[in-house]
Amino acid sequence: MKKMLFLIIIFLLITSGCGLRIPGTGGDCINVKKIVPAEVNVAKYKKIAVIDFDGKGGRNIAEWMETELQNAQVDGKPYFEIITRSQLLKLLGEQMLSLKGFVDPNTAARIGKISGTQAIVTGTVTAYRHDKGVYYRQVTRGRGKQQYVENVPCEVQSAFVQFTTSFIDSTSGKILARTSGEGQYIGDSCEGMDGLAGLLMDSIFKSVKKQTDNVVRGPIDVPERVINKASLMAIQQFVKKIAPHYQDVCIILKKDDTEGIDISFKSKPENEKQIENYYEIGYKYAIRGQWEDAITQWDKVLSIDQNRPAAIYNIGIANEMMGDLFLAEKLFKRVTEIKADDVFFDALARVRKSIEQQEIICKQTGKGCYRPPTQAETKTNRIMAPANEKVIVPSEIERDSAVIKETVVARAKPDSKAKSVGKISAGSKAERLDTKGDWIKIRVFNGEKSIEGWVHKCYIEGEDIKCPVKKIKEKKQEGKVPVSPM
Repeated sequence: MKKMLFLIIIFLLITSGCGLRIPGTGGDCINVKKIVPAEVNVAKYKKIAVIDFDGKGGRNIAEWMETELQNAQVDGKPYFEIITRSQLLKLLGEQMLSLKGFVDPNTAARIGKISGTQAIVTGTVTAYRHDKGVYYRQVTRGRGKQQYVENVPCEVQSAFVQFTTSFIDSTSGKILARTSGEGQYIGDSCEGMDGLAGLLMDSIFKSVKKQTDNVVRGPIDVPERVINKASLMAIQQFVKKIAPHYQDVCIILKKDDTEGIDISFKSKPENEKQIENYYEIGYKYAIRGQWEDAITQWDKVLSIDQNRPAAIYNIGIANEMMGDLFLAEKLFKRVTEIKADDVFFDALARVRKSIEQQEIICKQTGKGCYRPPTQAETKTNRIMAPANEKVIVPSEIERDSAVIKETVVARAKPDSKAKSVGKISAGSKAERLDTKGDWIKIRVFNGEKSIEGWVHKCYIEGEDIKCPVKKIKEKKQEGKVPVSPM
């Protein structure tokens, strides 16, 4: 079986336990994080150092930026290797203290030679301020005839931080990229508010932080903390410009074929009950990140009715989550030919953009991108037929299928002494995954549970191979379940 050497998984599932119903979509939203490429491509320079910025708050900006760059990760691994400012101080001594905001080519080359850094990040703080003031909000008091309007004094504060940066080659001193970062924090609090109004204000400004791009809203705080929060926003904005990062995305999962879209077909009542059950079980697997098991359930829907759009769409989502963007694209294209649902078209556009972004991310990480294996396309071949074509579901053994001749214990490795992963009954239909010598790796779906493991070829129908003599003797023992032989 052809194996993929490397693949950036472009989505990570946040196992929140449940989804949020989105009106008009016929589905629930599950929160995922999508990886997107850096805006500025400096991927060649992985070993970097940050020196103090020029201007008010420059040292703080440099320290926090160093930390944020250390925390930048892709695929669970650090994207940059940081030469810390304390390490530079030991290497450069007093000269390090004089570096601020600008590094000339000779100094950059010296830093690179001594410390081994490939690039230097520095810059100038152009705004670092905190403001506060008072405004009045009209609040209705009392009830009925006793109702009146009162002007309530409210305190507002704002912190704004802005800086420009230079990303400098520490060999040549050449500026590779110039960019910037900015962040703002707005605090708001009204005094003398009691009752329901007071509770609402407390809820809005103390419990909930509303964030939009580089602006954070929250409660009143001491000036130092407020300006620190604004600084952090600006730094995070900058880091996202030079490193691949994750964005929160709402992915819609369909739970049936009737809500949100105009469905014109219905099968027998007993089939509809089964279909409803398969959708529900698949959904529960999906929100827990068990996408293979979810696909199995939705595939059962298609075995009853091959043109169920929600099942095709959900299988596309599952493949998208598992990193098979190419198969997901085909599935989304297929489902848009069945039903003109905006959710389906949005998914198709999203996965096509993800394919483009994945190529960029692979280049930025210095690793190769490969098209995922296409065995899933064979498994779900009835889905891939054109919308106007009648699809025939094979009743005989498919090319990548296997039938178990007699009950056998599957192993975790191609070795009869390896750990058992489960018992597979005679007559079970399995999916072939891999082959090593006389062993075959298979996957069997038993009701709601799947078993994946290795069995000897002698237990597979159509394989012209005999079981070892030792195995044959064991099978004669009454009441014993045969195990895969050496």
